[in-house]
Amino acid sequence: MNNSIAHVDLRNTTNESPPNDHSVRVERERSGKCESCGQQTYHKKLSGWKAITNDQVLNGRCLACNPTPVPPTPVPPTPVPPTPVPPTPVDPDPSNSGPDDDDPPTPVRSEKNCSLCVIILCVVALVIVISVFMPMRTPTPETTPVPAPPPSEPPVSEPTPEILCASESKCRLLFVEKLKEIEGELLRFRDKIVAVHALTCNEEILSECSENNYSNCYSEFPDKECFQEEVTLKDTDQTCDARWKSTSHTAVSAPVLSSDGDEMDKKVIESICITRLAEKYMIDNYRNLTGDQMYFGSKVGSLRIIPATYLDQVWCAENPYDPRHRPWYIAAASGKKDMILVIDRSQSMDGIKMNSTREAAITILRSLTSEDRVAIVVFSDTARLLVDETRLVRATSENKDKLEKAIKNLTAAGKSNFYDAFETAFDAWYNTSSDEDNLIEGVSYDGCNLAVLFLTDGQVSYNLTTSTLEEANEQVMALVTEKIEQIESVWNITTTIFTFSFGDKSDKNFARTIACNSGGFWQHVNNADDLINEMSSYYEWYALGLGEGGNEEEDLIVWVPEYVFASGKNGTTVSIPVYDMSVNPPIFLGVVAMDVYMDVLYDIIGNKTKVTEFLEEKISEAKCLDFKMFNETDKDIIRSRLGGEEAICGIVNFNFTQFDDTETCDEGSLPEQPFGEITDVVKLTDFDRICC
Repeated sequence: MNNSIAHVDLRNTTNESPPNDHSVRVERERSGKCESCGQQTYHKKLSGWKAITNDQVLNGRCLACNPTPVPPTPVPPTPVPPTPVPPTPVDPDPSNSGPDDDDPPTPVRSEKNCSLCVIILCVVALVIVISVFMPMRTPTPETTPVPAPPPSEPPVSEPTPEILCASESKCRLLFVEKLKEIEGELLRFRDKIVAVHALTCNEEILSECSENNYSNCYSEFPDKECFQEEVTLKDTDQTCDARWKSTSHTAVSAPVLSSDGDEMDKKVIESICITRLAEKYMIDNYRNLTGDQMYFGSKVGSLRIIPATYLDQVWCAENPYDPRHRPWYIAAASGKKDMILVIDRSQSMDGIKMNSTREAAITILRSLTSEDRVAIVVFSDTARLLVDETRLVRATSENKDKLEKAIKNLTAAGKSNFYDAFETAFDAWYNTSSDEDNLIEGVSYDGCNLAVLFLTDGQVSYNLTTSTLEEANEQVMALVTEKIEQIESVWNITTTIFTFSFGDKSDKNFARTIACNSGGFWQHVNNADDLINEMSSYYEWYALGLGEGGNEEEDLIVWVPEYVFASGKNGTTVSIPVYDMSVNPPIFLGVVAMDVYMDVLYDIIGNKTKVTEFLEEKISEAKCLDFKMFNETDKDIIRSRLGGEEAICGIVNFNFTQFDDTETCDEGSLPEQPFGEITDVVKLTDFDRICC
């Protein structure tokens, strides 16, 4: 260590002189220039005169040159303007501008030390500029940690979904764009079904039919995947939180399907075989699909769906899935409508007929959506409305539950009063549509095409003591004609009456006359087990109307109200009817549909209330049909397709066989059943088969 004596200019304000040239005065605060760089000032308290060495002079250096570590200053959470560096104090005494005679000699500074200080000053200046003009960033693990905010300040939360869009109009625009995207996916699927339908009866396709079809009741799916999804099993009420599915295969269900594949309708087999050609398209597009499931329900009742999912045995055995009875199917096939069910509950309907009638009425009721209006008239000696005694009601879940409960309590008694039945039905429609505000349960409604489904097992039997059967029939026919014409002239609404003769003792001719005179169709039902499908077939009449000239120019796309899926999650379904437009009138093939979870729609704008509101607006756009486009020839062609040659009204003559689409492909080319080997999966419990 060099112990040579250094001289320090203390600039003593008194006349007191140091004891010698190698002493300093302590207990005084003095300022001076750094001995290393000569630029920065420092302040030092002196404590008397004492000799100092070069080592002690280090304390007279500025902070930039002092080797003593300086603790880092925490970075504030917000930018702080730099504190201006005060200018170097200037001695007001001009005489001090140069060295005094009494000043000790100034130490010589090295060029190396000066260069180092300049570099350090530049770095400090750069840091100050960056802190002022660049935004603060969240420190990474390598940077100086930012102090936590004081406890009194609430933590900064993530933006809530409620502000995903700036305004209601912007939210609506985003929502509509998303729905159009989903509808575009479904329209492409519809076009694929139309394309594969053109290959119907191709022998090569039919011969390979059973190789890759899997039943969701009786087949084992290859390449299964375990999906997190809560399941409640119907047979045991057991629950599990994950189930097997396959996204690399589709599954098929059919309304009549036993584990050995026997007794399956040939048209159902044909439909399953043809739609297998669409499987690759469904698999390839499912992974990029917005919706949860994609499927096609045919007009004969088969369903092809992805992902492939097992159904429990109770559902398969007791309540086979028939898409033709589901709201998403009926809504797309028939459009918006007013419906009145007129049910004979006379004594002759007692027993199995009444049981089947209750079941059919409930099935039709459940297939309606909230955009439909409905009433149920029951008649024997007199007629009355169920639930609401004067008018139609919206087919909401609440109203349908009330009507279903009333249907279950129906009993048979008395005779058949056709006149009172039709009069009560038309009066209910008048009362509903004559409302001055056009309101029904608070919802504006201008009315739509009126469908009257009339079911009887006999003939007019009430009050025949004053008139003959022929006279009674004429009175009924005159009433029906008058009411239909009045509705047409006042409201410009088309009324179609669908009549169903139930059993051998029913008056088939009169029931057919009522249907023909109203422009509707008639069917005879021999078997009580067929009643549901026969009465539900009314939708095909409307479906063919949607495909007829004047209605096909705009795609009918239908959204149904929010409901709970089998998975337990809430969602909606969008559906589109499918037609073979290569013939005239077009042939209705079925309905394509897609399930969409409500969560997907919530994520668009982040506001559940607005999503519900916008979805209701979309549902309200449901379309009414224009049946004036039907000519009498087309109507008889459609009647023949629905009920055979017996159902034709005969208003015009045509070759029935030319338009008959009930024939199947050559039965020799069709497999006995459309599935491969039925595995032992049916022997497993539902828990072992479905849950993973």
